[in-house]
Amino acid sequence: MADVCGGSSPQQWHSPKTSGFKCAGSITRGVFDRSNFIGNDVGFPQHLSKIFRGAPVYANSSYGIVQEAELLKLFYMVMDVLHDYTQNPQLEFAKRYVDIAVRIMSWEFASRETNLIESQLSRASTSGRFPASWSASITRPEVVDVVFALHTKLQGAHVDTATLVSLVLGVSGEPVFTDVASEASFVAEGMRRLNRLLSSVIGKTSGVRPSPYEFSGIVEMVCVIPLKHGGVVGSVLRMINQDLVLAYLESSARFTLHCLSVSSMCFDAHVGGDAAIDESEEWEDSVVCLLLDMWAQFVEQVEEAARYNTDSHVMSIRTALKQYMPPVFAAAIDLRLKFASHSVERNDEELDDFPVDEQMSDTNETGNIDWLNRVAVVGRFVGEDACRKVQQLTDNVLIGAAKLIAEGRVNDPQREVLLEQLNWIILLAAHLLADTEIGETPLVPDALVDLSMVAYFIENVSILPAATHAAMVRMFTSIGIRGGTNDVWFLQVVDLIKNRLFRVSQRPDFIKVHQTASVKTEVINVMEMLEGVCQSADYDTATRVLSCLMTYLESLSRLFHMYRKITEVNFSILKVFAEMAKILALCEPSADTRRFFYSSYTSILKDYANANIGERTIDEDDRVESLIVVLETLRDLILVETRDEDRFDVVYYGVNMIFPLVNSEILKASFDFTQSLFELLVLIVCHFPEKLVTMEPEVVENVLAVLRLGITAGRVDMQRLALDAVMYLGRFCSLCANTQKSTTLSESFIAGVDAILGHLFQYMLYGEFDPELSRAVAETFYVLVVTRWDVYGQLAQQVIDSQVTQERKLRLSSAFNLLTQHVEALAATARSKGRLPSDLDLVSINDVAEYCAAVVQFLNDVRGFLRIQ
Repeated sequence: MADVCGGSSPQQWHSPKTSGFKCAGSITRGVFDRSNFIGNDVGFPQHLSKIFRGAPVYANSSYGIVQEAELLKLFYMVMDVLHDYTQNPQLEFAKRYVDIAVRIMSWEFASRETNLIESQLSRASTSGRFPASWSASITRPEVVDVVFALHTKLQGAHVDTATLVSLVLGVSGEPVFTDVASEASFVAEGMRRLNRLLSSVIGKTSGVRPSPYEFSGIVEMVCVIPLKHGGVVGSVLRMINQDLVLAYLESSARFTLHCLSVSSMCFDAHVGGDAAIDESEEWEDSVVCLLLDMWAQFVEQVEEAARYNTDSHVMSIRTALKQYMPPVFAAAIDLRLKFASHSVERNDEELDDFPVDEQMSDTNETGNIDWLNRVAVVGRFVGEDACRKVQQLTDNVLIGAAKLIAEGRVNDPQREVLLEQLNWIILLAAHLLADTEIGETPLVPDALVDLSMVAYFIENVSILPAATHAAMVRMFTSIGIRGGTNDVWFLQVVDLIKNRLFRVSQRPDFIKVHQTASVKTEVINVMEMLEGVCQSADYDTATRVLSCLMTYLESLSRLFHMYRKITEVNFSILKVFAEMAKILALCEPSADTRRFFYSSYTSILKDYANANIGERTIDEDDRVESLIVVLETLRDLILVETRDEDRFDVVYYGVNMIFPLVNSEILKASFDFTQSLFELLVLIVCHFPEKLVTMEPEVVENVLAVLRLGITAGRVDMQRLALDAVMYLGRFCSLCANTQKSTTLSESFIAGVDAILGHLFQYMLYGEFDPELSRAVAETFYVLVVTRWDVYGQLAQQVIDSQVTQERKLRLSSAFNLLTQHVEALAATARSKGRLPSDLDLVSINDVAEYCAAVVQFLNDVRGFLRIQ
């Protein structure tokens, strides 16, 4: 057997001729199922088996050494066996051993130097980082040979060789590589292999339809080198021969175009079969988007480096990207428009019963926005070529529309296809032309000025897809307000929208017709355009945009009152206010302006509450969406950098309106609602603790009840937010109790805090506990304990007294005493820094980590014990 890894040959572990299938099956069960597999029948060490079963790895135990030494032995064995399989592939055996190799290469190693809380409970990904003892084995050229040979032999056999190659190529940094030069040598070999692989794949799959599974794996290989080794202009790639790096970029660009071409070809060949089209779309999402993301990162890295560095490495890569990106941009747009057109043709019958805004909502999904952002980054990098492509696409759509009109085919199905294409072109143009994140000043193309496109768009908005309204207006106003001599565009947009709003809201028969479908649609169209005006604001233009929008507030308040019970309309108005709240945080408006906004928003919240709270309708999901927008608006108002009392009055009213509606069902049902709710809670506790504790008892109880729900919400990110809010609240209570602060805490408020401590205490002892929350739970528990010592003592004594035997009572008492000692030690450390015990800001990380480790040890000692009666 070949000794691939350079270690001693592990014959005592495995003989492929006699027990290969048995060994692979046993080890697979150990790694995958973490079952009770012991492994004695194949010499698998008992202590390594414990690791696979999920036994905890403590920093002060021998298991850290076990991971390094015994997993490395297993890695030797697996790689030697896989080397044999490259000569004589046995699919079932190879698949099992590749699976084991992937698990080993994905292992998260616990360092002997890290503290307990980091080694046992940290879930941060460490893929690509290995102990120094692995260096001589894992980076050997023979290992790279084996994994690439396996991938070549088993390509298309649904064996996860691509992931294995990616994990091997992703090995990076210290301590495996002692210097940049050794890492660069390793990466260079991977690049050479990839270049040959990509040329082979392109040659074999040209004109045929390859597997999306196969291509997605290759994309992972292509992307892993810059991702794991410091980027395309990082120090590692700078030490590699420039010709090799440029060849890698050229191969990757050719492969990207090949993916786009094959996807388009599959689409054309199977346009009659929905299943085939779905597969092509899935392929484009899973494969092409990964590549576009990689190119977008390359472009951003090169542009950032070029601002400060003009060395030959950066400039040569920039020149190469300038050459490769125009065809990638053009092909990506063409493919997306092809899929968009087909989605209209395929879904016409399915969508007949749905409102227009639901039909078009696909373009607002996160995935599509991400795609637009990626393509826009690439497009801005090759600006002239990108604008030329967008102009060509726009001309094609306009020519096609003009032809339909000239031939009297207004109701032709092709009209919907052209509108869907226009939708995507407009969204792309908005992302491409009006991006101001890096200080760009977009200018108005002469062709648009000549066409008076703004007036045309405003007047004909009803025939355009709903999803284009905000994006198109955002583009117009961004260009107009930052466009130098064409500043008149901004005023033109604002005036046209205002006129359109007044035409509908000031109709003599408005009260009679305001609930008709056509009038509601018109109001929604105007709101979407106003939303686009809001979205055009940035730090430089926010003041002017806000001053124009303030003239709409009275009309918006009146409209909201009229439509307070009609969800789709009031939702569109709420979104305008939400966007305006963001602008308030971007600029420094006058006190009168701020108060006018606060009073207007409070007015519509009162209308909304009076009409909707306590009423059940068939639009419950839509109502939740409206409440999410309200929560986000209140959050943004808190972030306005002023001390306005009126600002808190708005927040207070919103909290009083929404929090009584919160229950465990809504927290589980809507992720966005829950996230927005707890983000708002954290801000309220941080910014307005004095106000919070002086609210009416019913409101305070609602807030504290929501916090209790959040602690055990079942979603780690939400629980973390709730715990943060509780910790801030505990610190404020401690501050009030230990200083001459004028705020007096009511008995009901203190009782509510005590209830939270009791709830957290029960959760720690008996609840389903996610290790990711260990540190947050431990720190929050500490703050509550040092604030409410007596309550903690009572809770602990109740648990002790509930035990049925004296032995159990003594054991629990000892555990609680040890935990209390650690709490007292941390509190003493805080006092020694001149802080209150609840304030850990100046306490060292090591002191806090030692306390958290003690909490983990306490929980390990008592949780299992308490469940045994």
